[in-house]
Amino acid sequence: MRVYAKAPGKAIICGEHFVVHGSYALAAALNRTVICCVTDHPKLEILSENLGIVSRPPDEVPSELKAITLSVEHALERSANPGGMRLVIRSDIPVASGLGSSAAVAVASVAAATRYAGIKVKPEELAELAMVSERMIHGNPSGIDIEVSLRGGVILFKRGEGSYPVSLPSPLELILASEKGGRKTSEMIERFRRKKDRAPSLFEGLVKASSTMSKVAADALKDGDSERLGSILTFFHMVLMGFDLSTQQLNEMVDEALGGGCVGAKMTGAGGGGSIVCLPYPSRGREVIGKLESKGYKAFSVSIPQEGLQVWEEKD
Repeated sequence: MRVYAKAPGKAIICGEHFVVHGSYALAAALNRTVICCVTDHPKLEILSENLGIVSRPPDEVPSELKAITLSVEHALERSANPGGMRLVIRSDIPVASGLGSSAAVAVASVAAATRYAGIKVKPEELAELAMVSERMIHGNPSGIDIEVSLRGGVILFKRGEGSYPVSLPSPLELILASEKGGRKTSEMIERFRRKKDRAPSLFEGLVKASSTMSKVAADALKDGDSERLGSILTFFHMVLMGFDLSTQQLNEMVDEALGGGCVGAKMTGAGGGGSIVCLPYPSRGREVIGKLESKGYKAFSVSIPQEGLQVWEEKD
């Protein structure tokens, strides 16, 4: 028997960083996914096809796979006799791009491993098991990446409160563009924290403003109001610039997108490099992609899948 699990990546539309400190945030699943396949094997083995490396705990655990190995081992502790298994992970989500690749890997791997071992887990339990990996990688994550990978669609999320689905009146096209490199999420979270600590009373007001913008952005999505949504995207990018989270390249990418057919654009994720998310005017998506690619950036169109995590079995 083979067990497969597929989980989507994500783009944060509004509220990143502030969500760690109690703000609502708005995020969308992407049709870029991680697929994990589990088959029989004498011992636990985890292979990343993209990285070309293997984890064989406890003796051979590459640093790049240490976090996901820990999550899977924690999950398998719930079985009295889980046996061995081989996990093969394949992803088309760019790594270190702010698009939730590590969360999607954790969700898909834990879901596939527990199904193969016959361990029943509720969605909230699966989320906590996946967070073992996310905490090891990012330090103090909010959980929004895990939540949107599990749920799919668009969600309004608040740490400690959970998520609320946001319905769309029609399919929404987003454009993503990435630059090479980027700092670790944990480093950018620490940079944000230091800025916060310099003016705590001011920051408290910004958290409330971030919550309000995220809720207004959710309403704009429900209403199909692209002008209002685009304005929030661009304004929130300027807020993140004020916290020194953007880069010159990301700012240039946003400017190119806004001048090339987008109603709004912003960096997405932790910052310090990575990606921008753009909302194109109707029928101008190809034009935006062409403009960004002409400047040397990797750009592509994405849609928002309504399904999150999917798990299925196939006979050998």
